[in-house]
Amino acid sequence: MDTGPIAAALAAVGSPNQSEYSDQSWSVFTATRAAAQSALTGQVGLDTVGVTQIARRLTEAYNALIPANTTDTQKDVGLAGALTTTQDLPSTVVIDGQSHPVTWSTGSRSAGRTAYTTLSVWGWTNDAYVDGKRQLFSANYEVVPPSLAYYIDSGVTSGQVSPQYAAVAANQPLMNGSADQASTGPTTWGYRSDGVNVKAGTNLSDKNSTGLWANSGRTIQYRLPLDPGTYTLTAGFHEWWGATRPMSQTVTIGATTTSGTPINLTPGADATGTVRFTVSHPTTITYTVAKAGGPDPVLSWLAVAMD
Repeated sequence: MDTGPIAAALAAVGSPNQSEYSDQSWSVFTATRAAAQSALTGQVGLDTVGVTQIARRLTEAYNALIPANTTDTQKDVGLAGALTTTQDLPSTVVIDGQSHPVTWSTGSRSAGRTAYTTLSVWGWTNDAYVDGKRQLFSANYEVVPPSLAYYIDSGVTSGQVSPQYAAVAANQPLMNGSADQASTGPTTWGYRSDGVNVKAGTNLSDKNSTGLWANSGRTIQYRLPLDPGTYTLTAGFHEWWGATRPMSQTVTIGATTTSGTPINLTPGADATGTVRFTVSHPTTITYTVAKAGGPDPVLSWLAVAMD
């Protein structure tokens, strides 16, 4: 059996100094390293999958090493902001109302990102926080693409606060000055309110909980003024009422309608879909979500980014 991946992982972690790390994280690391060293010469029943798992566990244990003089407990700061798919993690984090310089774990710095999902990361403060120790913490970031035009948390009404929208709006300028609104005219951004209802009983901290739903036989439509360019509109959906809900989505510019990916919601599930389109001159596009043979449409959020 080729144990090369284990050897490579052992070489990569090297020989860290025990005195530099917390007892708990060091204990996990040394046990994992010992298991890798034992497997290096081969074990009965060890196969390719096992080799890969042992190498991965060692890398994960190394990435999880925590410096000495750090709190034993981890403080969860919740949603700490927004990041684009290419931005570095911030050098400071607000904890209990105060900004602290921080160091991010190796795994957090190298974590992959997917637009419109939550990135969960962790690290520790560089300054003493509790009893002279650095504070271990975890944080979440809303991930978005660069060059956003709109980020709309549907159904968040005036007087309510969408944490996701606030985080994204602080990260980059948006064409929507609030989380959502009803359109008051053909060139004003927002949803067309006729035949559309705002979902009640939502969790404002979850963009899939908020949203709009259409009356019988109606569609959900948004008017979105845009400058020339090629864009991708991404929309998010959640099945709140236990139905199987096939839907279509389109973007209309003048007399031209472009279809996006079909949506097929199942009970309790989330889904996303996209529509890619080009605007040749400043205009207002119409985004439409319609039923496709099942119950009437729903919508949780949408965003528009320039390609």
